[in-house]
Amino acid sequence: MRLSLLALVLATAAAACGGSQKKADPIPLPEPKVEEAKTTESEAKPPEEKPAPPQPIDVTLPAPTVTVKLVNAGKGKKEVMKISPTAGSKQAVEFAIDFIGKSTGGAEGAAEDIMPTVVLTGDAEIKNVAPDGTSEYVLTVTGTDARDVPNAKAPADQVKTVLEALKGMQIGGTIQANGAASDTKWHIEVPSQQAAGALQLVMLAFPSHPVLPTEAVGVGAKWQVVAKSKFADQLDVTATTDYQVVSHKDKTWKIKGTTKVSGADQAVGPAKATKIGGNGTIEATIVDGAFYPTMTSGSQTGFTIEGTDPTSKQPINGSLEIKQKATITPKT
Repeated sequence: MRLSLLALVLATAAAACGGSQKKADPIPLPEPKVEEAKTTESEAKPPEEKPAPPQPIDVTLPAPTVTVKLVNAGKGKKEVMKISPTAGSKQAVEFAIDFIGKSTGGAEGAAEDIMPTVVLTGDAEIKNVAPDGTSEYVLTVTGTDARDVPNAKAPADQVKTVLEALKGMQIGGTIQANGAASDTKWHIEVPSQQAAGALQLVMLAFPSHPVLPTEAVGVGAKWQVVAKSKFADQLDVTATTDYQVVSHKDKTWKIKGTTKVSGADQAVGPAKATKIGGNGTIEATIVDGAFYPTMTSGSQTGFTIEGTDPTSKQPINGSLEIKQKATITPKT
């Protein structure tokens, strides 16, 4: 089994470039008389049909099932941390995402794919804030970019071409005051050929808000968040994150956390995934009144897989590890 993040980008880029196809020679027709040439040519060539316009892409990413438990309320003055934007407010923000995929098994043996850094810039608009503090938002992607990283198997310029398909994309949903998210809706109104592949790539590691306790807390407070979701839309995994308040001054909170990922053995198509596990870290600065925090998060998730291909009857054996890093940088 071989899963390649690089292959996804290269495949979509190739589709975007297209390529000329040799047309079959037409069946020869009798030489028309000069006076009949105009009529015969018109009859021989039916009017060309215009291709149907591309249909919008709409994808809903289910929210993880989240539980929060306060372990220690901390010390000193205690307040409730909140994601607390005002209705109608806007925030410019940048997202940067890194991927590394490592795999073993198959004819290629061990392999590593390192992606250039994927960059999205956009404007988040708060459409409404409910009485309980839940914010309805729409993030519109206004720019895309890619940055070279050491040992990447594709140049940044090649990835930039693919990412251009995401300009104008909208991401929407709701965020509760404690950071818990609803299902996220992804919308591309006029998709290009490479849009679907680029969207899959970004959805794999797009960062989300940290989830906070609803109780008042002080410096040193600790809480645990258990989130159950599907990793890469395939594996049922549980991520357990232990958070701590590092500091609190005026309207600014700094928090950090460590994550453990686990999952039961489970079927993946004709194969079985075992030894599902991983870890991660997160650091965030939350400012009262701002929608997005300044945040850096990273994770590493891996598993082994074994089974039999139903067509070739050949064994499927291997392992996969995906490392992700994401940063959120508010610009306003």
